[in-house]
This record gives sequence, structure tokens and C-alpha cells, in this order.
Amino acid sequence: MPTFIVDYDLNAPGQDYSKIIARMKELGTGNFNFLKSSWFVYHPRFSSKELFDYLSTAIDKNDRILVVKITSDYYGTLSKEAWEWLTKAFALG
Repeated sequence: MPTFIVDYDLNAPGQDYSKIIARMKELGTGNFNFLKSSWFVYHPRFSSKELFDYLSTAIDKNDRILVVKITSDYYGTLSKEAWEWLTKAFALG
């Protein structure tokens, strides 16, 4: 399955993260919140643009969101749980 990183920055006064978090969870395909405003998501049907279109309905016009399809060529310092999630996601794809 395609695996994505979704990053967002909510700029509206009184930032309401509940809408974007709810949209992530509605995907029902698998996701992992690995940094404050960053998620790993895998989804069998969405392209980066389609995932952006789906999620952007939960943010304000002055907020920012980035959706990037990732490959198994990654590196960084994340929690053990984040690495385990990525390993499983790429095993499914």
C-alpha cells in the first residue's frame, strides 16, 4: 500500500487539532502520529493529491498541509513504535 507522511501547521487563532486528527482516524486504513503534527498514513486507493483533498477539508485557509508518498529509503531518529509501524506498513505494500 502507498505510505505517506502528512505534516500540517495550523495557524488559526485557537488552533483546533481535533478536526484534522478526526480526519486521520476516519481513514481507517492505518496511521501513526509520530511527531506533534506529523503522521504516517497508508492507504490502498489514495494518491498524495487525493489524500490532501480529503484532509484539507479539516483545516482553515491559512493553515498548511503537506502530503508526501514515501519509499522504504528513509532514515531518522524516531521512537521504536514509529520504526515498527513503518516496517509493518512497507511489509504490507
